[in-house]
Amino acid sequence: MNLFEQILLSYGGYVLLCVRNVFEINELYEECAEINKVFDQYQIDKNMTVEDWISEFWKQGYSGQTALHNAPYYFIEAMNKCKDKGLLNSLIEI
Repeated sequence: MNLFEQILLSYGGYVLLCVRNVFEINELYEECAEINKVFDQYQIDKNMTVEDWISEFWKQGYSGQTALHNAPYYFIEAMNKCKDKGLLNSLIEI
């Protein structure tokens, strides 16, 4: 299981989409392509909104409110995992 798959399974599609947006804005297209492969593998919409993400919780019988409130923390944790793997080295001045 690769890093992006771990992020998807740990934090959900919306958080992984936010991670992909960071890579896309910074023109790190190889990482974007890897994330897109994970989306394709799990048949997840690459244009997901936060409302779509919450509706997935509703479909499972959960409110999604906890995930919504924790989404910024999930995003930070996901970005830290990317940083730990060295994927953000070109963006961080040392």
